[in-house]
Amino acid sequence: MKKPLREETPLAITLAMLSLGGVACIVLMLGLALIPLLEVGGFCAEGGPYEIRQECPSGVTPVMAGGIPLGLLLCFVYIVSIPSSWKPMIMLAWPAVFGFLGIAFVIGAFTTGGTFQIGSFLIGLMMLAFGIGPTWLVRRSGEPLYPDRTKGVPAQIAVIAIGFLLAVWLWFQLST
Repeated sequence: MKKPLREETPLAITLAMLSLGGVACIVLMLGLALIPLLEVGGFCAEGGPYEIRQECPSGVTPVMAGGIPLGLLLCFVYIVSIPSSWKPMIMLAWPAVFGFLGIAFVIGAFTTGGTFQIGSFLIGLMMLAFGIGPTWLVRRSGEPLYPDRTKGVPAQIAVIAIGFLLAVWLWFQLST
């Protein structure tokens, strides 16, 4: 019998679950941090020798500065640690990132400066299309992704939900 590429060890499962929860948390936090950033015009600065015209809203700087590199690192850890008999859920990262950012831009279009911002609205729609489009095309093909892998789906969905809850809690801690 052929030996699987990645064995189903406690270490592999632990690394996969922690990294997946971390990715879910970071993806939602990026979307949550974008909303107040858009409310101040979409740009801000902190520190440095120059005069700062717009201070960053509370919590935005650490999330935006650290979220993307940490999210990519956690995606890599998940990819290399998920047991090969488990159904990988990392393909949900693409629609989640673009979906949450698209929603944030649409919200920002209505909340920025008291007037409707058509640019933010169109960018939000474009990001939603980038998130939903590829997912819809893959699902439309009728071929299930990884049909021979069925293990770990309920546990991974639970970890994603916990990551989302952690993101909301962390965001409220950072932004107050």
